[in-house]
Amino acid sequence: MKPSLPAILWNDWPALASWIGVPVTWALYGGALFLKGEQAVAHFFLPAIAATLACFALGAWRIRRVQALFAGGTEVAGQITGVWIVRDRGRLEFRYRVGDTECHCWTPVHKTARVLAFTPGQAVRVLVHPAHPRRAVVKELYTRTGAMAAARIR
Repeated sequence: MKPSLPAILWNDWPALASWIGVPVTWALYGGALFLKGEQAVAHFFLPAIAATLACFALGAWRIRRVQALFAGGTEVAGQITGVWIVRDRGRLEFRYRVGDTECHCWTPVHKTARVLAFTPGQAVRVLVHPAHPRRAVVKELYTRTGAMAAARIR
């Protein structure tokens, strides 16, 4: 099963921020052009390009990180330990066991119905990097059928 790109962009806070960052950057640049005219081209064009590249890099890194865990990660049983939301973002905390080691991990999330459906104590499937067991994601967070799968695991 592959992760859903819309699920990554919508549920993963850094991926969402990077996706939104590009049009916001250019809207600000357009506003600067309107207010400052040709001065904005000289002062704001290169920073707008740099911000766009940074947003693309962050977004690509977050998407690739999830895709790599789906492609080569080891699936283990896990449990949600906390869902912390402040305004529109927060963190999803979970634990899982790799061999004899119990790992605690968290991932930054955007406040969505899918994220809010997770509850402490809920059983989930976790994808763990084989060489770095503390790199992990909750599988149901990034699949199209994640919300339905999360309900079935309960």
